[in-house]
Amino acid sequence: MKLDPTALYSELLSIPLPTAGRFLDQSSVQLSYSVTDHTRNTKRTTSSTIWLDAPAAPKSTPAQDVSDVRLAAASPSRRLEAVLRETADQKRFVEIWRNGQLDVCHDVTDAHDAFYNDPQYGTLNFSPSETAVVYTAEAKVPSKTNPSYEKFKYVPPLGERYPGRKRPTTFVFRWAAPAPSQSTEEYWDTPSLTALDYTSLPAGTPTRFGQALFDTSDAEERQLYATGYDLTPDGRLLGVVFCSNRPSGIWALTLPPVQDRNARTSDSAACRVSAAVRLTPVELACRSPRIDDATGSLYFLACAVGGPHASTASLWRLPAPANADVKPQVVLDVVLSPYGANADLDIPFPGFYPDITLPRSPFVMLGGKRFVVSASTWRSRNTVVLISTDDGSVRDLCPMSLGDDPATWSVLATDGVSRLLCVRSAPAVPYEIVLGILSAKGEVEWTVVARPTLKASVKDALSRISCSILRVPEHKTLEAIVISPSTTNGESPPPCILEPHGGPHATFDPSWSARTAAFVAAGYTVLHPNYTGSLGFGDAAVRALPGNCGTLDVQDCIATLRELIKQGKAPDERSKQGKAPDERSKLFYLGGSHGGYIGGHVIGQYPDMFAACVLRNPVISAGEMSTTDIPDWYFAEFGVEYSVVEGGQPLMTPEMYARLHAVSPIALVEKVRTPVLLVMGEADLRVAPTNGVNYYHALRAHGYKANGATDKEKGSLTDKEKGSLTNREKGSLTDREKGSRVEMLMFPGMGHGIDGVEASKADLQAHLEWLERWT
Repeated sequence: MKLDPTALYSELLSIPLPTAGRFLDQSSVQLSYSVTDHTRNTKRTTSSTIWLDAPAAPKSTPAQDVSDVRLAAASPSRRLEAVLRETADQKRFVEIWRNGQLDVCHDVTDAHDAFYNDPQYGTLNFSPSETAVVYTAEAKVPSKTNPSYEKFKYVPPLGERYPGRKRPTTFVFRWAAPAPSQSTEEYWDTPSLTALDYTSLPAGTPTRFGQALFDTSDAEERQLYATGYDLTPDGRLLGVVFCSNRPSGIWALTLPPVQDRNARTSDSAACRVSAAVRLTPVELACRSPRIDDATGSLYFLACAVGGPHASTASLWRLPAPANADVKPQVVLDVVLSPYGANADLDIPFPGFYPDITLPRSPFVMLGGKRFVVSASTWRSRNTVVLISTDDGSVRDLCPMSLGDDPATWSVLATDGVSRLLCVRSAPAVPYEIVLGILSAKGEVEWTVVARPTLKASVKDALSRISCSILRVPEHKTLEAIVISPSTTNGESPPPCILEPHGGPHATFDPSWSARTAAFVAAGYTVLHPNYTGSLGFGDAAVRALPGNCGTLDVQDCIATLRELIKQGKAPDERSKQGKAPDERSKLFYLGGSHGGYIGGHVIGQYPDMFAACVLRNPVISAGEMSTTDIPDWYFAEFGVEYSVVEGGQPLMTPEMYARLHAVSPIALVEKVRTPVLLVMGEADLRVAPTNGVNYYHALRAHGYKANGATDKEKGSLTDKEKGSLTNREKGSLTDREKGSRVEMLMFPGMGHGIDGVEASKADLQAHLEWLERWT
């Protein structure tokens, strides 16, 4: 039975999403998935184990619901497992398990608020002797202070994806003294929990740390490494989600000596950090510390501070022992312009574009040499790369396609020797778990060890999806992903949706997307441009966009669409609105965030090109940053210097506002003739919802002043034909007609992504019905 696109979307959302994985031993791996529960309108977490004794025919356990587990981590010996658990009644526990037995369970509900399990702040790491773990949680707001108003002092919030959170705090949970070997008989009577306190440290020391881990070579277990996030000179804490340019560094934190806590008198106490030393230069935004146990060296990722919110990364190393006297060494440097005059665009390494963090254990040993394994964006796809720690050479480990279509890859884990656990997918292929075995020469053999079970109706729908990468002649740093219904030669091209990514420094890759699959099932081709400024094409391309937003990105998006039309794979743009339904344009625009910014420009600069438009949480007025957690974006992306190290935010003078207004979509509102649906998250902390709300009212008041037939077309009409024109075609819409051309949805409680279960389904249905209305 063929499903309608909305019903199909619900089925596709039910496909489990792999979120984490690890090697348990030589013959098994553990996987975590996010699963959509439509009945309860929530997302649940499940876990299962796969045995690899026969990789070609692996066996697995049934999935178990572990939705109350916020983070879990294995000890270095893999004998212990630490679990951070939060129950439905908001009770929180730290648990230590040994061979399926609960050795330690400590109630930390009164000690702090929610655990952090995100990439930027979250961590769960064992000490070398496996007698302590370090993790991050939200500190409680003081209930009593002296003076009484102290608790009301302003504390900068963390921003998007951290609603209500302001105080990420590093906690050390210890159940025994450091020792080479621990048994249950040596556990303390009562574990200790300490929160790191930085009040005694010099001014300028960050007070917000994340990604903390123990120094594996420190027998006393007093040394931690962590990523410290700096405040700007004007006291702001800039949002870190999707932003790798924040003032941040790798720090060495020294704790007081560990004392026997059997005689302790309190359950939880503050632990004053003895010393905090920044190990990295201030001009680098550093993150993701990882220790190579074989050498003791500390590796980390870095980008330039300030400027584009995301750019080309570099890989660095601090030789052991890492301290302020040791200078970091670059292992893999930034690639500026990878393409020569006659370069094959697929071959040159375009630079390093990893995820927010490296894999938990990114190291492998091949032929007696150490390598780092990481995912990285390589033009318009995500792949897995092997990086030599000796000379920084890079090898692409993954095939470019699955069958005839391009694919994308990510890394879940390594076993520290020669095996990789990865995820791969394509627009017609939901997530597959793949085991990779590396040879001494760096060659890899891939085996699929898990794939989702699909219903016959879903398989049928996915079999009708095709994907390709579109290149535009004479544009080396411009590509697009084309995802379309399978058609036979001679058929007219289907309606086409132009949908650029947000950011603007991000990339669309050919990965699995339930949303895109639903659009294709509804009969649309979806075109995802990776315009100049996207990641994966060299750092020069990234830095070409700031100062040119609204022109370069818009021109690139239109260029990809016209190239697709030229190839006969999208309808001709010459169809105009206002004609008979079968003669209207069959081109549509969708975009969110910066993609919404581009959309506001597109329908203002090309008012007759698109039949309809949907904008999600768009940037409409750059001068009205309001509640955004990234005010620097609104300056830097438009060519205005914003120093995050010195000075702070520029003043919004009338001249500055005029400059930003001139490059904003709101400046073109009177030229808009395209029907617009606005989709807004009421709790968006990235782009203030007032951008979309004010645009809605501006379109109602000032848009749609000339619709239907163009002035040239009207001039060629007879008087009788002119008399038969509707109000819309004459260019004077009534208030009611204007109202039908602009609508807005507002989702309470939803942030920038509008990714709640109920919200995402309603959002998709609204998209489809809006496009259908104007088809």
